Amino acid sequence: MIRICLLWALPVVGLAHPALETRIYDLTQAITQVPDSAELYLRRGHLYAQHGDADLARKDYEAARLISESAQVLAARGDLHSAAGEHARARTLFAAALDKAEDHTPAWLG
Repeated sequence: MIRICLLWALPVVGLAHPALETRIYDLTQAITQVPDSAELYLRRGHLYAQHGDADLARKDYEAARLISESAQVLAARGDLHSAAGEHARARTLFAAALDKAEDHTPAWLG
């Protein structure tokens, strides 16, 4: 019975990542068209983080930081450090995000 359930679930699991990879591909194409958009790097970095690739997420967040040191960029970097267990660094980034924009909810929730 368990084998049947596992075999039934395989197509669902197999479809989970291609959609994510397609979105990453689309954002990569958009970045080639608008390479100075911090928002595009943030979006792709978030997808990389969801995909489990923290190194690529970190690179995209760093690229976004070089373009704009906005509260959104700081909070996204804080999320990544928090997920990696680097809580002191995450708190510093969340505090910096709040200094930029006190009403930035993700920084308060981080």
